[in-house]
Amino acid sequence: MFYQYLQWQIDIQLRRAQQRARARHLPSACIMTWRWPRTASAPTCGPTRLLRAGCRVGSPPDDFSPNGQDWAFPPPNANRHREDGYRLFAESIRKNCRHGGALRIDHVMRLFRLYWIPDGFDASHGAYVRQLSEDFVRILALESVRNQVVVVGEDLGTVEPATRETLARFGILSYRLFYFEKNERGEFRRPEEYPRQALVSSTTHDLATLAGFWVGADIEARRVPA
Repeated sequence: MFYQYLQWQIDIQLRRAQQRARARHLPSACIMTWRWPRTASAPTCGPTRLLRAGCRVGSPPDDFSPNGQDWAFPPPNANRHREDGYRLFAESIRKNCRHGGALRIDHVMRLFRLYWIPDGFDASHGAYVRQLSEDFVRILALESVRNQVVVVGEDLGTVEPATRETLARFGILSYRLFYFEKNERGEFRRPEEYPRQALVSSTTHDLATLAGFWVGADIEARRVPA
């Protein structure tokens, strides 16, 4: 009963927060756009700050998202992060490793290239921008050793072969999904056909359940508009 009560209260509070945000026409954004660093004379989004103005981050159209994805937050200012010694990135990794034995990096390809969408356009009109990948991966490996955690990189979607090669070279596990993994014969891969340095899962939070996939209910679910 106690945990049911907590879920009820969470639902109430989330609904009220969203209603309040919509009533004030607040845009979607992330905490970094206003939290770190923030001063009256130096806005977070600007040519000298940590985030770039005029663009949002997302991913291009693919079989999973035919219209692409718009994640509604600005891309990083790579040069500014490097000048700062990647302090924000290192601290973020360190704090997320503090109480765990493994760290999963969502959309790990962002360490190599990031899909920028100009303001005024949708996700189908973006372009890839290269990142200082060697710097990021080395910091990630260093924090992994310091904190004694395994690192898993979600390398799903549009992935360059060099990305997976670099991740494997630094001991960062690949992330493979049962649904997407088939061999040259079009059959689902057997356990021994997966890379040794990989975490394999049946599904994720934004894909159909295994039971739904097995009976084909996922196909009908995708036809129903959200």
